[in-house]
Amino acid sequence: MRQYHYIMQIVWLITSVGVLLTSTWMGFQDGFDKWWMMYFFVIITLIQYFRHRVQLKKIKSNDELKNSPDGV
Repeated sequence: MRQYHYIMQIVWLITSVGVLLTSTWMGFQDGFDKWWMMYFFVIITLIQYFRHRVQLKKIKSNDELKNSPDGV
């Protein structure tokens, strides 16, 4: 599960950068009045990135807690 969240974290970061660059480029080409809504997708993908990042940290802390000698 840890590997899945790590991979998805990278996928969402790449997606958000790609959408940001594409929407900015197309905004300069066609005008931002046509492409301003694409920035909502950038926000959504960044939220997904940070959600997976937090989830990965929780999984790591649970694994460390399970592997501790105290077991607490």
